[in-house]
Parts: sequence; structure tokens; C-alpha cells
Amino acid sequence: MAAPSADCPCAGATLHKFVQPAVLTVLAQGPLYGYRIAERVARLPIVKDRKLDATGLYRTLKTMERRGLIQGQWSRSEVGPDRRLYLLTRGGEECLRRWVATLREHREAVGDLLVNVRRACARLEPSAAGKPARGRRERACCRGAGGRAGEPE
Repeated sequence: MAAPSADCPCAGATLHKFVQPAVLTVLAQGPLYGYRIAERVARLPIVKDRKLDATGLYRTLKTMERRGLIQGQWSRSEVGPDRRLYLLTRGGEECLRRWVATLREHREAVGDLLVNVRRACARLEPSAAGKPARGRRERACCRGAGGRAGEPE
């Protein structure tokens, strides 16, 4: 079986959806500049070895600020460009607490899904003499014809 493409959902490419709770988590430790947020989020296990999309992170910070979850303050720098310091608001603290329940539910749902995926894999017939099982044409899930990675054809 071919290795999945790095941007395929089966390789964990959709884990970027957890950037918001990751940002809230690192800001709960204290105010940080954007690049420090990026460094700390990149070290979290949810990001693993993937490159953090800095542009996407700054878009997320802006959205979170508009929603009142974080507050940004410009800080003048004498040696470089001005920097923006971000801190968690009360709304952000409440949101972070709600994430605990949401992530717990996700963890339980993913655990149940994992059990079912393992059962399904155990039921699959191994291919005989290198031919695909059940007469299907073999193709990696992330290499659909014409679609983006992970999308059905």
C-alpha cells in the first residue's frame, strides 16, 4: 500500500482545526507575541511534525480577537518592526473551559471510531497473489482522480 499524501485526511491533515484551543491553551500561560504563539503551538503533540501555517495562524488570531476570545496590543520596538502582544480575555477563558468538554466528546467519538475501523480492517480479506481484495482496483485513498486529497471522486 502506498503511503498517504501529507495533505490527506487519513494522514491527519485536518488536525489544523484544533488551532483555536491550542492558541487558547498557550495564552492561558500568559501574554505572548504572535511568533511565540506559533512556536509554542508548533510544539504541541496535535501539530506533531507538521509545519504550522503561520499565515493561517495569524488569520485565526485575528478572528479570535474579533470574537473577543483574545486581545491584541501593539508594542513598539526600537530595533525592529512593531509587535502585537496577545492575551486571553474572560471570554477566551470561558471558551477554553468549554473546549475541555468538546475535546472529551471528540476523544470518546474518535475512540469508538477507532474500534470500528480496527474491526473493519480485521474483516478485510487479504489480497491473493498481489491482486486487490474483492475485485476492486487498488488506489490510495488520497490519490483520487481529479479531486483534492481525501475528497471522493
